[in-house]
Amino acid sequence: SKALVGLFLIVFIAGVYVVVRHVVHVEIWDTGRLLVQGIKRPGRALYGMIVYPVWDLLWLSISLVVAMLLEIPQMQKLPIGDWARLLPVWISPVFLMLVLGNTYSRVWSRSNFRDYLLLFFSLSIGVLLTFAFLSAAEADLRMSDLRICIVFTFIAMVGIFAPRVILQTLREWMLVTALEERTSNRYVVRHILLYGAG
Repeated sequence: SKALVGLFLIVFIAGVYVVVRHVVHVEIWDTGRLLVQGIKRPGRALYGMIVYPVWDLLWLSISLVVAMLLEIPQMQKLPIGDWARLLPVWISPVFLMLVLGNTYSRVWSRSNFRDYLLLFFSLSIGVLLTFAFLSAAEADLRMSDLRICIVFTFIAMVGIFAPRVILQTLREWMLVTALEERTSNRYVVRHILLYGAG
């Protein structure tokens, strides 16, 4: 419908603005660091800013397709062109909220519980915005859309949280292992046998 297209354009323009502003900020920051520190190997934070958004967009698309097919199996006959027009309408508000929640400016290997809580709220609010836009455009609260949103949220959270939690767990395990090895090497017990009179 025309209302749905209008809402999508508003969200898309806002999303492009936020993403471009984020990229420009990162570019200016990295350029300043290069001028001060000299050219060196990119840090993990920069890799995260590139890899995580691509992975999240890909996983959001997969999650939505799975959720829709579970709710409406007949959609598997949908042409690729229709999927290409449908996915951005659902995914744009979610990705926009992830960007606004500073999801891609964090170093997730050093994150804490508050960071994951904010990620949870950003993703949930994005899905709620999607459902609100669809309901407003269709002038109806469709239960099928609500069920799709619930399944979509669950699958999306699994794929978005998992890489971040696994990387942080591996990093902490490696730090603990290195600390234990350093401690054991520092306190070496040596048994000395003394021979003498008596």
